[in-house]
Amino acid sequence: MQNNQTGHLRDLTEAYERLIIAEKLRETDGRLAETARRLGISRQLLKYKCLKYELL
Repeated sequence: MQNNQTGHLRDLTEAYERLIIAEKLRETDGRLAETARRLGISRQLLKYKCLKYELL
C-alpha cells in the first residue's frame, strides 16, 4: 500500500456509513429508536455514531 492511500478504505467506509445513517434519520424524522431498528443496531450505537459524524 502506498503512503498516500493509508486510511483510504476507512475514510470511504465512514463516509458511506454517515450517508446511510443521515438518510435513515431523514426517513424517520430523526427518531433514533426507529432509525436504529431499521439499521439493525442498538440505539446507543446509533447515538455514538451520530455524535461521531456530527449528525445530532
